[in-house]
Amino acid sequence: MRNTEEAFRYMENISIWETSKFSDFWSYLFLLTQEGLLTWIWYVLVVKILGGKNSKLVIIKNNKEIIGGFLMTDFPLVKYKPYNWFKKEAQLKIKELIKNGYQYFCCFLVKGAFRGKGIGTFVFEQYLKKNNKKIYFTSSSRAESFYIRNGAKVFYKSKYNIYVFNGNK
Repeated sequence: MRNTEEAFRYMENISIWETSKFSDFWSYLFLLTQEGLLTWIWYVLVVKILGGKNSKLVIIKNNKEIIGGFLMTDFPLVKYKPYNWFKKEAQLKIKELIKNGYQYFCCFLVKGAFRGKGIGTFVFEQYLKKNNKKIYFTSSSRAESFYIRNGAKVFYKSKYNIYVFNGNK
């Protein structure tokens, strides 16, 4: 019982925000740097520059501290990653997802000190499901079981699987 009470109390301090504040954007980039995800900075910049108005930065806060975040966009970043350049089937699958109203979900990060505490599941339950978000994404092999546990399904199987999550279901 004690662990459940601690988890509930812990989640009272966690919030999820769609943001367009420049300071939040820089804080998120700094967090990516701290966590050693320098390649992701490139992805974030590409999405911000080419993603247009329908691209959103969503941050996760513990009280006022940014402890994570992700991007949601209509820009099909995965289509332009080198492993998909010459894969016609992958390109067609991505087009199908876009046609069906899915957004690309990328650069999902929870700060190392906060991982394994239910924050990722909190994001799926409190943001993605409650807002009926339809997303597609790729994942590192370490995170695959987390996504499956939270309702994602493999949409296209390859070396870098494409997953979908439908908050409507």
